[in-house]
Amino acid sequence: MFKKVFATFMVAAMMATSFNADGLFDSYQVSAATILPDSTIKSIPYFNSEHNFIRYMDNSDTDEYKPIVEEEFVDDWNQDGGVHTYKATVDGTLMWYTIAPGGHVEGLFYEDFALTKDLGRDNGDSNRRECKSIEIKKGKTYYFRQARWNGSGEPVKGSTYMGIIPKSSSVATLNVNTKYNEKDNVAVKEFSSYDDYQSNYETALTSELYVKEEWKGSSEVKSFTVKKPGWLLVYAMQSYNHVTMKLFTDKNLMINIGQFSYDVNTDTKEPDKIWLDAGTYYYRADRWNGFEDKDLNSPLKTYLGFVPADKYIKASAAVLSKDKKSATVKFTKTVSGNIRVMSGAYAPYKISDDYWDINNRTNMLQGNTFVAKANKYYTARFEDVKSGLNFMIIFSVNGIISKQASTTKNNAKLVKAKIKKAKNVKGKKIKLTLKKVKNATGYEVQYATNKKFKKAKTTKIKKLKVTLKKLKKKKKYFIRVRAFNKTTKGAWSKVKKVKVKK
Repeated sequence: MFKKVFATFMVAAMMATSFNADGLFDSYQVSAATILPDSTIKSIPYFNSEHNFIRYMDNSDTDEYKPIVEEEFVDDWNQDGGVHTYKATVDGTLMWYTIAPGGHVEGLFYEDFALTKDLGRDNGDSNRRECKSIEIKKGKTYYFRQARWNGSGEPVKGSTYMGIIPKSSSVATLNVNTKYNEKDNVAVKEFSSYDDYQSNYETALTSELYVKEEWKGSSEVKSFTVKKPGWLLVYAMQSYNHVTMKLFTDKNLMINIGQFSYDVNTDTKEPDKIWLDAGTYYYRADRWNGFEDKDLNSPLKTYLGFVPADKYIKASAAVLSKDKKSATVKFTKTVSGNIRVMSGAYAPYKISDDYWDINNRTNMLQGNTFVAKANKYYTARFEDVKSGLNFMIIFSVNGIISKQASTTKNNAKLVKAKIKKAKNVKGKKIKLTLKKVKNATGYEVQYATNKKFKKAKTTKIKKLKVTLKKLKKKKKYFIRVRAFNKTTKGAWSKVKKVKVKK
């Protein structure tokens, strides 16, 4: 046995080392590969929408919100992460984003322990685009793994954020509040319109960033804060076209949401743009190429302008109807354009036409008024005819009492009632204590001296305690109870038998 183990060790050592001319070990060349550990995912936060899940990610630089899986990949090319097991606690939609600087790490969910049934995978890009999601069932186990599929000779960190939208509206969800990091921020100028920015962008010079490395490198990091949703308009100008501006949602520069560059020699005068939610954002200049020393002296000039949605469209507070079965929201728009409304809180990337089915007019308002029939989040999108830009605002409606909701207590199914205690007391009486039944407005107590309840007496009560009086001494009583409300009666409880002795 010892010889077998030793031989195995020697083969492994020979594979990981090199020989010199004398046949002796010259030096160890141990592979950088490591086996990343498996784990059990104990919990994943609940959200009421994908929009709130993305806000959760965007607030991760506060260190309050963290990814579910974090792994360091050290192999130069391909490497699998650990297998992370999750047992679903609710029915719903499981969402995830796998983030890695420079990309090259993807996140995959599997249905089976052998990892043969692929349910879905993140695109493995450092840019945050479409959120990946799968439908999950309570009690079922799922398996997740990160995998590095490409490399540049450097270790890379893969991080995956996860969130669940429960199918049931009764499940409590996380309330995500936007937090701002306004220390050392640069000021981003606000413009009234897209045209206003194009005509006056030179007044919006935000920063000049220098990259000192001759070939590849990065500048210092700048940050800015916007407290409304809207369009960030960008001119990122560099004389030699070897530097770009990269935009991130977190101070650790893990979540890259945009890359901008403008060639002053060839590009038309159209700014880059990206739709932003309220929050703090971070950016830097990244050099990706270079040939001459003079390139080092050329700054990346950033002209950042912000056009908030409320410059184009505003929504009034929801006004409930008299019967509280609906609510009306009125919109005010400053220029000509269409308004569409869809239920749900839409994520930033869903501002595009792909998600709004612009050939379908059922979600387009005929006027400026929207009537909501349910309590939920809604997203309104204004389509500016002149600039071609779309603007989204998210609003919520509360206080609507639907017909079903108003009669829920009276029509709800009642569980079987239960007698907790039944005791004979002095005076030929029996004292009863009942267990409370949800949605019950009262209880029927029935008692007789025979188990078939012939000639039984029935009394109705609203409290959970009652005393049955004027009973016959030395008689055994059979007692049962059921809950009721205005329209429904529950099943009879199990029968209690009590003999009157006193």
